[in-house]
Parts: sequence; C-alpha cells; structure tokens
Amino acid sequence: SAAFPGQNSLFGISGTQTNALIFGGDGTGSSIATAFSYDGTAFSTSPSLGTARRQVGGFGHTTTTAVCVCGQNPPALSNVEEYDGSSWSEVNNMPVARIKPFASGTLTAGLAGGGESGPTPASQDSAAEYDGTNWTATPAIPAACLDATSLGTQTASLVCVGVPGTAVLYYNGSTW
Repeated sequence: SAAFPGQNSLFGISGTQTNALIFGGDGTGSSIATAFSYDGTAFSTSPSLGTARRQVGGFGHTTTTAVCVCGQNPPALSNVEEYDGSSWSEVNNMPVARIKPFASGTLTAGLAGGGESGPTPASQDSAAEYDGTNWTATPAIPAACLDATSLGTQTASLVCVGVPGTAVLYYNGSTW
C-alpha cells in the first residue's frame, strides 16, 4: 500500500491497478482542483482540473482518457472536463448541474446521472449518455439515485443506490 497525499471527497478513475487517476476533492473546507496519478507503487501529482470541485463523478479507462463530471464548488456544477494524460480541457456541460453524480463508461461512451442539483432533488431520477462530445438524456430512472455509485459500460451499467433506499439498477443503453 502506498501513502496517499490525503484529501476528502475525492473521485478515483482506474484502468488497472497500476494505472489510476484521482482528482478533485475537499482540502480544508474548500473545493480543490488537484489530481494525482498512481502507478501501482506511488502517487505523483498530475495536472490539476480547470475548475476546483468536490463530490464529482468520473469515468474513463486510463489516465489518458478520463472525464470529470459535475460536482460542487459550491454551488452545484454542470461542468465537464476531459483529461488526455497531459492536461484537462473543458468540454460540453451536462444538461443538469449535479452534486455526487454516479458515472461509468468510457471517454466516448459514458453514462452519468442521479445525485443532487443543490437545494432541490430534481436530478435524482435523470441521467444522460456522453458520446465524447454531446450529452443525450436517457429514459427516466425508475428510482431516485442519491449517493449512488456505478460501474460498467454505457450499455451495461449497474447503479447501486444508497439513499433514499437500497436498490441496484441496470441500464442496457436504452432502458432501465
């Protein structure tokens, strides 16, 4: 195990045990833009996000194809950034600002949704697919997805919901 240069509310994205990227978070009560890569042995500083944020979602397969989705600075953000291994670039925003969205998939076939949209829970039952450029809404999610996490691909994704109850949802690319 390697010592991690600690922060709270981080998000990690990993292709393999020896190729991981962690970004965003909460330093000492404020959002941060810091990113770290992990090579299986040690952490090293990577280029920072363009927008500091915590409670983000993210997807991708490797440290050269990562996507950071939404989060808060505060307030809730709709910002999306892609990482190519050397820098982060702002790309098309998600249709709804979200705090703590679930996210899964790859750079050109991602899925993100649920979470909070600030003081109102409007985004908890919505999600969108990402094709590497644009976001397209999915059908409504059959359960609110607050404090959810996901894994898989855009066309075979499991979403595990923590609040308001316990549920596991499956998305096949067209239906929940």
